Amino acid sequence: MSIRELVEFFYINQELLKNISILYFGKGTNEFKFQNILSYKKDNKFSIDSINGKQSFLWLNTSIVKEMVEHTTSSIYYNNCIYLDTQVISYLMKLLKTRDKDQTPLLKDTYEILYYLKERNTDFSAIPYLMENSTKINNSKILIPMFENLTIYDFYMGISFSDFINLFENENTKMNLDFQKTDETISIIRHMSVDPYTRKLLETQKAIQCLLLHTSLLSLKTDKTLAEKIESLYEFSHHSICSFLERELIICYRFLKNSNDPLVQKFFKKIKIGSKNISGAILGMSWDLFHIRMLAMNMISTDNEPENLDMHSLLTFDKGMSEVLQIHPVKMLIFINSTPYWIFKQSIKEIITEVDILEYYTPLKKEERAKKRLTEINYDNLITCLQNELTQFKK
Repeated sequence: MSIRELVEFFYINQELLKNISILYFGKGTNEFKFQNILSYKKDNKFSIDSINGKQSFLWLNTSIVKEMVEHTTSSIYYNNCIYLDTQVISYLMKLLKTRDKDQTPLLKDTYEILYYLKERNTDFSAIPYLMENSTKINNSKILIPMFENLTIYDFYMGISFSDFINLFENENTKMNLDFQKTDETISIIRHMSVDPYTRKLLETQKAIQCLLLHTSLLSLKTDKTLAEKIESLYEFSHHSICSFLERELIICYRFLKNSNDPLVQKFFKKIKIGSKNISGAILGMSWDLFHIRMLAMNMISTDNEPENLDMHSLLTFDKGMSEVLQIHPVKMLIFINSTPYWIFKQSIKEIITEVDILEYYTPLKKEERAKKRLTEINYDNLITCLQNELTQFKK
């Protein structure tokens, strides 16, 4: 369906589609102008990526389409919101603690990206940091650095652009830190650690981590054909993690097919014999892919602000993320009553042709996975077993 056909369908079925919105990705046309996500210069250490990397988007709902059709143009209000990943927040703390942006090239890059965000009065969020630390909040060793990081983050969030500049131009400028605010944020993290909804979301991160660990083991085994490795991925998805993570599966497939593929090479660069702490690298990779998934959550504002879309992007150190997100691009996100549904440009069956995936999508197979998900999966034990197997394999 073309954009024009989509707009016409929306217009004809306004009443039926009144609770539906669509985020459509692409390059745009002369007739339909697409919006750009917030981007930054390529030579910086950081990368800003949305659900489809750096691809532009068009936001459609019944009111926008009605205005388009009846007046040939429409006003689209949206707000950019940048999610800061864990490493970014750590370097934010180091930068503001030293207040010496020229101490290292990385701190200089950190200063420049934070300057860029403040200059544009960009909204940003520490949700990735909060979610990651909710899984280890009971580890007393991390509480002090976590408190320091969050105190500095809250300070940065609250100051103006001019105040940010002044911090580095005037060494006598005091930083008024709000420790009570940090205590409140720590309380939020503690709540997230036991909240059933958050814990359910975090199971997806663990499933991605398991899939990446299994893929790494397969990549190191030279006695299997590509088809056998794919079959193993499918069996693992069905029996062990009981879910088919389509985008992540295709990313793993591309890596197994050709580890030198430029779209996966950077992202999987540490997955090879001789690399140190492969399990740690995989943990970080799984969080990156999980955070990209989470960008689709809460995009539609529930208040009465003029911006009816919060366009989420992730600020990360991982320069390979942009390439990886090109592997299985999203055509559109369809929001039904604010819940996102992912529509990809191609089906997994069209991309992975070596093994037929459809046998895993029969009603019986789906029911098997659903039942097992409710009662039998212990992701932590599975992760430990896979990590041990990886350690033994490397020996």
